[in-house]
Amino acid sequence: MLGTFDITTIRASMGMYLLCKWIHENTDIRVLLTGEISDELFGYKYTDFAPSAEEFQKESQKRIRELHMYDVLRADRCISVNSLEARVPFGDLDFVKYVMSVDPERKLNKYGKGKYLLRHAFEGDYLPHDILYREKGGVLRRGRSLMVDYLKEYAEGSTPKRNSRRSAKNTPTQSRSRKNPCSTARYLKSTIPASPR
Repeated sequence: MLGTFDITTIRASMGMYLLCKWIHENTDIRVLLTGEISDELFGYKYTDFAPSAEEFQKESQKRIRELHMYDVLRADRCISVNSLEARVPFGDLDFVKYVMSVDPERKLNKYGKGKYLLRHAFEGDYLPHDILYREKGGVLRRGRSLMVDYLKEYAEGSTPKRNSRRSAKNTPTQSRSRKNPCSTARYLKSTIPASPR
């Protein structure tokens, strides 16, 4: 479905896929607004530590060039496989050109809060202050931990026993099999339907 074996993309896709699947099966909603591309334009959490405005801008430009390989790929596939459509306001070409022309010095996290320019633009009556300035949550740690534990258990239980006469010396260790990205990919292929062509 995703067309990638990038582990981060696969992991990040699971929540979005399941949420889109729930929306499709339980609501009449067919068009979603997404916040994709805001990180690339205004900074990821790790770019809060950019050594300079020039380095921040280089990373932002690199991420914009690679949109089709990671976040936008994930969003497009997870949304469309569930017969939904996405609207990506931050992807408007004029908006992207404008934000990329802003002095990167102003985008650096000097305010103690990432994406300050974007947050500041929405101050007023648009969003409650506590929502506007809350930290980005991502996948909750406990939820991520449960998901990883489940996938490991599934992958270990679904590994075929090829030759029971193989010596223990030639059998992969448990810790090695847990780190095997192919197990995760096999699990995802077996549970998430392929996108219609």
